[in-house]
Amino acid sequence: MKAEVVPYSLTVGYEHLAVEDVLTKILPEGVEIPSSFEQAGHIAHLNLRSESIPYKHLIGQVILDKNPGIRTVVNKLGNIATEFRTFPMELLAGVEEYVVTLKESNANFTFNFCNVYWNSRLQTEHHRLVDFIGVDRKKKQAAGQTTVVADMMAGVGPFAVPLAMEDTRV
Repeated sequence: MKAEVVPYSLTVGYEHLAVEDVLTKILPEGVEIPSSFEQAGHIAHLNLRSESIPYKHLIGQVILDKNPGIRTVVNKLGNIATEFRTFPMELLAGVEEYVVTLKESNANFTFNFCNVYWNSRLQTEHHRLVDFIGVDRKKKQAAGQTTVVADMMAGVGPFAVPLAMEDTRV
């Protein structure tokens, strides 16, 4: 079998690169590349370190470009210090649109991300607790008892709403 070497030219552009690849190429050496962000609906929420701040808008734009579901990129400016666990934030890229809609545990939630505490990374814990209470509710129903849940710090309701949807008294 004979093989022939054929010249081939391949152009790899911005659209082919991942966020990390782009930021590694354009940020100065020593600047930490953000490895992740929290997403709430169409918002990407970053916690940039001080050495990244001079490049914050560039970082925000790359995240916006590379994530089709993201329309707004924000950076947390300070600590969570209010009774409602909100934090000051700044817009890095995209549209200044903070009302989000997302789905968790078969419930739709719509809220202003600036005004409430939401952590999508807690989704597994929310689901675990809803399932645990649901199993307990079924046992009690079989015994003729009622399960009542009082979520004193319900916030948006990541526990209360799915439980109420499953016929738990909340």
